[in-house]
Order: sequence, then structure tokens, then C-alpha cells
Amino acid sequence: MINIILILVILCGLTCLVEAIPLLFFNKAKRRKWINTSFLCNFMTNPILNILLVILSIYITNQALYFLTVIVLEIIVIIFEAFIFYNVMGESFKKCLAVSVLINMVSFILGLLLLKIINILDQPTYSLDNEVL
Repeated sequence: MINIILILVILCGLTCLVEAIPLLFFNKAKRRKWINTSFLCNFMTNPILNILLVILSIYITNQALYFLTVIVLEIIVIIFEAFIFYNVMGESFKKCLAVSVLINMVSFILGLLLLKIINILDQPTYSLDNEVL
């Protein structure tokens, strides 16, 4: 149980850091508020999303269907976070939605790249005579 909580904390922390990067380029006057609100959003959505994805991965064995499910859940998260940004930041909903799309796309794409790297590193290495190293 402690391992699961630790993994959820690490995933949430990494997501917060990655999603803060695009926000660093925002207007200095509101930058800190955007970043803090992003952290709030992630603390509310990230653990729930990751728990759902683990549970769904048990039941959805078709890779294409699972990926579609991930996309649908990400869209729900984007909309939910846009509402939080809208209520906290006092900006137009259109701007808040655009920010939510941007930061979630950045973390989603970097997450996919990280998974790809992990899968590559996890593959056995073969020598010239096809022996596993």
C-alpha cells in the first residue's frame, strides 16, 4: 500500500513540475498564481486519474481501446482543470481552457516519451551471437 501511495506522489510531483514549465513563460504578475493553481489542479486530478488508469488496465486488454479511454479521461481532466483555473484566476474560460490544454498536452507527450524510454530500457540486450546480456 505504501508503494502505491509513493508512486502516486511521485507521479503527481513529476506532473506538477512538467506542467509548471510552460507556465514559467506567463506574465510575471500572475505566474505564481497560475503555477499554484496548476499544482492544486494536479493534486485533485492526478491521483484519481492514475488510480482509474491502473484499474481500467486490468479490465481493458485491447491496447487501442485502452488508449482511447486514456484520451477520454484526459479530456475530462482538461475540462475540469479549466473550470478550476476559471474560478481561481478570473480569466476568460477560453483562456483557461487553452492553458489547461497546453499544460496537459505537454505532460501527456512527455509521459508517453518517458514510457517509451522505460520500455526501451526494459528490453533485453542481445550480443552478436543472440545471447541475452
